[in-house]
Amino acid sequence: MKTIIFTLLIVLSFSGSFYSQVINDEYFQNQWYLNMTGDENTRADIRVLEAWSRTMGNSNQKVADIEDSNGGIPSKFHNDLLNRVTTHGDIIVGEHATNIAGLLVANHNTIGIAGVNKFAQLNSYVYSDYDQWADKVRDARLDGNKIINISQGTPDALPQVYTRIAEAYSNNIVTVVSVGNTTSSITYPAVYPGVIAVGSSTKDNTRSTWSNYGSQIEFLAPGGTDFTQTNSKNIFTTLSNGNYGYAISGTSLAAPLVSGAASLLLAYKPDLTNEDVKNILTQICH
Repeated sequence: MKTIIFTLLIVLSFSGSFYSQVINDEYFQNQWYLNMTGDENTRADIRVLEAWSRTMGNSNQKVADIEDSNGGIPSKFHNDLLNRVTTHGDIIVGEHATNIAGLLVANHNTIGIAGVNKFAQLNSYVYSDYDQWADKVRDARLDGNKIINISQGTPDALPQVYTRIAEAYSNNIVTVVSVGNTTSSITYPAVYPGVIAVGSSTKDNTRSTWSNYGSQIEFLAPGGTDFTQTNSKNIFTTLSNGNYGYAISGTSLAAPLVSGAASLLLAYKPDLTNEDVKNILTQICH
């Protein structure tokens, strides 16, 4: 199974002119998952610079991230997330949510890192139980989000969540779900039809050993190498204490990179359906 490395370069080459962008964020060189050197066989990044030469997103776009109460809300007062995050619910700031927010929408400036989508607004939703999880998927749909990122999973069947995901699908929303990190079968809700199920790849362009497996996985995206401690082969992103660092790796970090890729696709070609987005990403990565 291939990673998503070629996706952004190719799918954004429909038409139009390239334009030059200067990325001067202080730690951009640590974001190997966005851009790295090497040949076609060794590069493990999503080649975002080529994509950004076409589009860097759209300020009218809304992207949802749905978290449990442990994941919390992003640190919206983080310097790299200022004016980019809207939170729904009075929940404590969490590391998980802040890591994901940075990957999706970190400001492009002279500090910190660069998010995949320079302009989109991130809506953060937090649930405390399975029934509320379903409600948050519904809320994300009703609030006008065209992309829903779910970096969560459970071995328990989630019929109500499935119903809400099916509603989102029928309303042309792209839903991206991480598949889990236990070297076992895919967790719910990644198994459900109508979602893009994402596993994790490493900086060495291999499958992360702990990434779950199953036929529903569409492709792998960078999620890091070490699931027990931080190091430079993991994903460098925003931290809840206002700083930056290499997060604990996981499919949770792979999914928002795919959500970000989907958001750039829709910014560039807004007439694409959710099936178009899934098919384009899937076909190019296989």
